[in-house]
Amino acid sequence: MVTSATWREHLRHWLRPVLGLCLFVAALIALDMQLKEHSLGEVLEQTRAIPVAHLLLALLCTGSSYLVMTGYDLVALRYLGSTLRYGRIALTSFIAYVFSMDLGMSVIGSSAVRYRLYSGFGVEAGDVARVIALTALAFWVGVLSVGGVVLTQAALPLPESLDIPFATTRPVGGVLLAGLAILLLFNVLRDRPLYWRSFELPLLPPRGLLLQGLVAGVDWSLAAAVLYFLLPASAEVSYWQVLAVFFAAQTLGVLSTVPAGLGVFESICAALLAPYYSAPAVLGALVAFRFIYTLLPVFVALALFGGFEALQRRHAIGETGRALRTVLSKLAPQIFSVGAFLAGLLLMISSVLPPLATTLHLTDVRLLVDISATVAMLSGLALVLVSRGLAARTRGSFRASLALLASGFISATLLSFHLLVGLMLALLMLALWLSRGEFSRPSALRLPPLPRYWAGVLLVTLLGIAWSISWIEHSGRHTADLFGQFSAGEYGARARTALFFTGIALSFYILWRLSRPALPATAPAGPGTLARVSAIVAASPDPEAKLALLGDKQFLLNEAGTAFIMYGVAGNSLIAMGDPVGPPEEHEGLIWQFRELCDRHGAWPVFYEVTAHNLPVYLDLGLSLNKLGEFAVVPLADFSLEGKKRAKMRQAINRGERSGCRFEVIAAPQSDDMLDTLQTISDEWLLGKNTGEKGFSLGSFNRDYLRDMPLAVIRVEDKLVAFANLWCGGDADGLSVDLMRYSDDAPHGVMELLFIHTILWGREEGYRWFGLGMAPLSGLPDHHLASTWVRAGSFIYRHGEHFYNFDGLRAYKEKFAPDWEPRYLASPGGLALPRVLAQASALVSGGLRRLVG
Repeated sequence: MVTSATWREHLRHWLRPVLGLCLFVAALIALDMQLKEHSLGEVLEQTRAIPVAHLLLALLCTGSSYLVMTGYDLVALRYLGSTLRYGRIALTSFIAYVFSMDLGMSVIGSSAVRYRLYSGFGVEAGDVARVIALTALAFWVGVLSVGGVVLTQAALPLPESLDIPFATTRPVGGVLLAGLAILLLFNVLRDRPLYWRSFELPLLPPRGLLLQGLVAGVDWSLAAAVLYFLLPASAEVSYWQVLAVFFAAQTLGVLSTVPAGLGVFESICAALLAPYYSAPAVLGALVAFRFIYTLLPVFVALALFGGFEALQRRHAIGETGRALRTVLSKLAPQIFSVGAFLAGLLLMISSVLPPLATTLHLTDVRLLVDISATVAMLSGLALVLVSRGLAARTRGSFRASLALLASGFISATLLSFHLLVGLMLALLMLALWLSRGEFSRPSALRLPPLPRYWAGVLLVTLLGIAWSISWIEHSGRHTADLFGQFSAGEYGARARTALFFTGIALSFYILWRLSRPALPATAPAGPGTLARVSAIVAASPDPEAKLALLGDKQFLLNEAGTAFIMYGVAGNSLIAMGDPVGPPEEHEGLIWQFRELCDRHGAWPVFYEVTAHNLPVYLDLGLSLNKLGEFAVVPLADFSLEGKKRAKMRQAINRGERSGCRFEVIAAPQSDDMLDTLQTISDEWLLGKNTGEKGFSLGSFNRDYLRDMPLAVIRVEDKLVAFANLWCGGDADGLSVDLMRYSDDAPHGVMELLFIHTILWGREEGYRWFGLGMAPLSGLPDHHLASTWVRAGSFIYRHGEHFYNFDGLRAYKEKFAPDWEPRYLASPGGLALPRVLAQASALVSGGLRRLVG
């Protein structure tokens, strides 16, 4: 059943993109009104008129701004007590801000960047989360402080058409300063941390808050200086007025939820600067601003990766550099994926820009110029669709991206003479080629689905292109390019043709995605596959890998046959049981391979009961994470029955001995007589519990499965009364039990006795830890700000004792003093989550009928 809370969460899920799209359309309408008397040629002429000295100053301010932005992370980390070197902080901060600010990515994108890099540098996950929260706070401190000062001291006149009771921005600045004062006062008076969900956020002391405000002030000032140097010189406009305009446009662009504030930032700047500059002058400066401040840092980040690869190949970096490269390599595919996506958008936009050639006789190559627009548009679209495959490190996507970048480079430089676009494409090609070792997964070309956010950016770009074509055609009395080579009608027709073919290609892509084949068959795995899986399981240190031997799962193996994912099919989902099994370095590639399998069949990818080790990869797949509970792990090196806390365990052993109980471990394989005995006990146990066999994440009685398992048993006077099959991890790492059953005449407390003896046996055999299994819904915070799933799970945990002994199960396992490790569900979110949970429960219960019966 879909609850009202789920509907509210689903509404919030879609409200931002729908609102962003509406605001983008409104911004286009505003720009259209401001530019209806002007042509594209006038805008480009203003861009070309920017003095070289001013361009160099804008570049200097851009570099300084990104350098200052590293201060946000530096202040946060030093406050948290981290001694991480500044160079690593600066690198992480720069790449994170390229993701979040320049590309307009969601907080998940920049958070994943920080998590991957900082955790690779040894920063704990909790501190990484606090850094992310503190840097977000720093942004709003900057809004309150900088906005309060500039909107009061350099007040901007507001259009009379707004019909509001004040004529300037001075009252708005006063409100922001009041907000800053309240924040400082709150910080001084509150003596305990803030809590959000289960997360503790220590407050910065007033000195730290003032430092963040100082960093924000310098950052905003430098960013506004970039725009100031790109605008035409004017005695009527001061730097402080430009700073006020920049602040208003940038803040409203962020609040609009439009990717990178596209259109919103431009329309607000044009409106507020209208009393001082013509619309082409403002738009010309903004075109240069977007190239210098937004696009250039992205390609600098890509060049960093390429440079590290080049130095590595020449053995020109030391141990520190190699360690840094190891950390960066984990993030390289995602960076190049975003870079290729952005390059595709650039190509599509460049197809609308007029050719900038002055030296060639374009009338002799008019056909080539006509073709170049369509080639650039289609190459850009193809690059956008292929780019996501780079994140999966596949060779097919790598080769296709190189080919499309080469095609775009030829179109942008040799045919359309967009030299700056060509330079950026060439830089990306070079960096991608130097990093070719990162794309080693042998795979045919795949077209994974675009994340919802990326699809929104593509839609916004296409709408902007359509508006640009309309604007060019409606300004028919002006030439479309700087040199009068083409009329607006000729150029509009060329761009319309390119957009038409792009629409056809995109329609075919959408139809192809809607007509994907049905889910894969669930036939049992063949003998060859089972043999390879069994070998991998035997070598795995994780005892839960033995779930692969139940016979109820399908398998996806990597190309080398050294790792696999086990999964089941339920409804329209492919549900993987746990993380991949095999060497850790193979996990990321296998997870993406599983994602591709789901994509080929139009299925939802679901990962059930996964650990925290691969969470960044699941986030890269665009999945939502929900905590299922916690897994109890007992360290065996220090486990003993000594001490007051273990008195009840000693009493359980003494009671068992008085009852004639004897513990024994029986090595595999098991005889038919033993399996018959186990069958009898199992049937009695199922009848007494009035339940049926489970599966998927739990063992079931299967003679073939149990035959090859060692058994821990309890005998009373030579009669077997209880048993558990043992999961023994490779290299004596982990030990756990699966099926635990006892007969009707077993003495009271026999299961606890079996547990204690098995743990002691594991310690004597040299195992490092013992797994006590899951405590479902354990560890979920009870907080009104938590997500719908977390609050529902916490409520069930506290009030669901009539249906399942949640709290009692955790309390029982607490007797063994375990460490608790979280387990997660990685799956599509929103309204899909209830269906995913129902499908996973059906797999565990053996079908929906068994689940509800």
